[in-house]
Amino acid sequence: MTIFLFLSLASAMVALCLALVLIPIWRAGGARRAQRREANVEIYRQRCAEIDRDVAASRLAESDAQDEKDELGARLLADIDAEPELSARTITASASRRGPTRPWWGSVLLLLFIAFGAAGYGWLGDWQAIEKTGMPNIDQMMAGLKARVQAHPEDRSARLLLAQAQRRQGDNAGAATNFHILNQRSAAPPNTDLIAAEAQARLAAGGDLAGRAGDLYSRLLKLDPNNREALWYLGLRAAEAGRNTKAIHFWDRLLEQHLSTEARAMISSRRRSLLQNKSDP
Repeated sequence: MTIFLFLSLASAMVALCLALVLIPIWRAGGARRAQRREANVEIYRQRCAEIDRDVAASRLAESDAQDEKDELGARLLADIDAEPELSARTITASASRRGPTRPWWGSVLLLLFIAFGAAGYGWLGDWQAIEKTGMPNIDQMMAGLKARVQAHPEDRSARLLLAQAQRRQGDNAGAATNFHILNQRSAAPPNTDLIAAEAQARLAAGGDLAGRAGDLYSRLLKLDPNNREALWYLGLRAAEAGRNTKAIHFWDRLLEQHLSTEARAMISSRRRSLLQNKSDP
């Protein structure tokens, strides 16, 4: 990630957070002013109703009632049209009951917090780390593994890691060589996974079942008589050599096992094609 992309994303996130925090604060201030205005209007209406009742009861003259209504109306217009200017005493008393009456202080404190956080990262953070992709350098890792294997040929863990890495990188010939060394130096009993890995690497490198890969699968089947991979490939080797009866024997053993529907259909199809031409040399 580049510094420009990081700063762009960070700025967008800060702007979004500020909007989520400050907009409700400022809206709350506007809502309080609207509530005050509605309250003033309601007081005006109630007072007018009281004046009308006093006139009806002959407690107040018509002219005095009209003067008082005019005064109330003027006071109401002044409250609605002008922003209320609260005295220091009113602000202090209101803050003690409800907190700050305006969102200025909350906004300023939030902005200061963000500014100090950015300054702190600029002082203590590692800006160069932003440029790093976080992905390992495969070439360096491979070179390190090869150097470790050359320096310590008996290190089985390093050689196994190298062989597996070579398979993932498409170097099947190199992987086959290292798996072969591991199988030659394998302690008893032999590791069936390593035998299968060498056979797979040799086939992927362009080898055929008539050579070393087929011999490895024969060895694997002796160690694990129900090994599916060995039964399949040994059946293929027999079919390629024209020994259809032997191939069908391997695949029948494979079909006795629990297989997926797709695998069973594929093996059965190959078996039927051999049965139609079941003539061993």
